[in-house]
Amino acid sequence: MATMQLKGTGEIMGTQSSGETFTAQPLDGETRRARRAMVVESLLADPLGEHAHRHLAKKNGKGRGCTTANGGKDSKNCQGKVAFDTNVMTVKEVQALKKKCDGVRNVNIKRSFPGGSEVTDSLCRAGTTVFVKGPRQNKGKNKGMQMTVRNGNQETHMDCSDGTNCYLSGLLQGHGGPCSLNHGSDDCEDHLVCYPNNDIASVEGTCMDTDSLRWYVNWEDHTCVADCIGRPNCGGLAQYHDELYATFDLCCATHLSWQSRRECIPDYDSWYDRRE
Repeated sequence: MATMQLKGTGEIMGTQSSGETFTAQPLDGETRRARRAMVVESLLADPLGEHAHRHLAKKNGKGRGCTTANGGKDSKNCQGKVAFDTNVMTVKEVQALKKKCDGVRNVNIKRSFPGGSEVTDSLCRAGTTVFVKGPRQNKGKNKGMQMTVRNGNQETHMDCSDGTNCYLSGLLQGHGGPCSLNHGSDDCEDHLVCYPNNDIASVEGTCMDTDSLRWYVNWEDHTCVADCIGRPNCGGLAQYHDELYATFDLCCATHLSWQSRRECIPDYDSWYDRRE
């Protein structure tokens, strides 16, 4: 099981089995966006092919089917959701972790979030399967190593292709779990958004199900538009590569901060008239 300690309340949600715990550091903003862009480029090059990040999404709670404009399912042309990289460990740490997993030891992964919340997930236990592709030895570095850990219905992928760092994906947060507002909703399972907490100064949010519109950037017009069709400020259904935000304010502040709130969405007046 997982341990989740929420900052502020100190509430503990669940407990993980005893064992050795490794810490995965959060990616800094520049690296996360570079890794995200690399994954999107790879997917665009082969839109219907099998890809580790898409497979993780389907396995771990994202991509429960592609929705068409009329609300139906489109399995033939389904691009699906994608689980992007969120954390990083060194190659040496992952090698040590793999030895523990191979020895049928209980291994946990601890992650922290911007507001101080911590989540510890069970990575390996009896029955866990570890798949490794590579590595290719190159001047003593393990270039090209790709490792996937399958623990029950949960899979975690580690891309160690640069020989120094391993980038983790697949560790998605369910309802009530902490998330980074700067990551859109990449930290959350499908159909959940990273919603702001009461502390307006914090960049930590909570993964929540919401009936409200979700927002993403239309890069052609440099505006934030809603994930909908046929209403003011709708930009069409979001694609797998779009970063989804709980509010247009978050979308604008993260990506289009040089614009005013009125400039940032296509029809500011209609949005507020509709809300009233």
